[in-house]
Amino acid sequence: AQYESVKPALRDAAWSAARCNDGTPFAFDLRLAPQPSNAWVIHLQGGLFCDDNAFPCSARGAALTTTTPEADASLHARNLAGIFSRSAGADPNLAAANHVQAHYCSSDFWAGATTARRPSTGSAQGWYFSGRANVDALLSILRQRYGLDDSNPATEVLFSGSSAGGFGAHLVIAQAEAQLPATTAAGRLRLFVDAGWMTDWDVAGFRMGAATVSDRDMWRMARAFWGGTFDPDCEASEADEASCMFGPGWYPYVAARVPTFVQQSSIDSSFMSVHGIAGGATQTMWQSQVEASFADRSEERRVGKECRSRWS
Repeated sequence: AQYESVKPALRDAAWSAARCNDGTPFAFDLRLAPQPSNAWVIHLQGGLFCDDNAFPCSARGAALTTTTPEADASLHARNLAGIFSRSAGADPNLAAANHVQAHYCSSDFWAGATTARRPSTGSAQGWYFSGRANVDALLSILRQRYGLDDSNPATEVLFSGSSAGGFGAHLVIAQAEAQLPATTAAGRLRLFVDAGWMTDWDVAGFRMGAATVSDRDMWRMARAFWGGTFDPDCEASEADEASCMFGPGWYPYVAARVPTFVQQSSIDSSFMSVHGIAGGATQTMWQSQVEASFADRSEERRVGKECRSRWS
């Protein structure tokens, strides 16, 4: 399948802040539908994160900190499946949509809200943590140059992400809402979070990566390290902004605005492995906590199992 490489910073100075950690241009892959379509799948790529606490930036792989090798505007092959499949048997609506995959190279769960270099072991000059600028540039150029039309009543958008991209999708969905207000108001902007549901884990000896503090404290520190922000409604309402990294924290606010579907395993091997959990009583404790977090908190604040996809 042929995709176009799009690097917004090379198209217009207005998007110059859309950068990877090392300052190279943020990129995404675009494949327009075989027939003109008003349906869009926009997916944020994953790949963990770094914060020089739980995970050192100096150990971050180059593929996750720099731009893609393809030249801007070039066509290249991408073997993407799942929600990018062109098989109508999998899902006729998604198969006939315009497909966008955003390259993750900001190491900040897409939540970094700064445009200047910040101290990082990844480079003596510091790194850019500009995930939010990257998302804004992606949405802007799709609207201005590729036909993502908020004024069209037929426009439908599935905004999604997996793993770090799943966290990013719920952290930055408000940016998609801001750029697509009519689509959002009509319920035609939908959010799909794949493996982006975390709970308030605090078990000594089973911390995140090299962190020595609870996940709550670790996320608070990571947010400050990136110069990041989380969901605005959640941050405005919760006493501790770190609550907005946990499923029961962010979900009620996001789902109140956008139809939201969460896909999450209660024994996600990646989530457990970064906590050093490999079975036994600790895994049972982890699974129990995750599954408990799926339960309804109240009639107005539904989480986990009550999520329903509204893509039609």
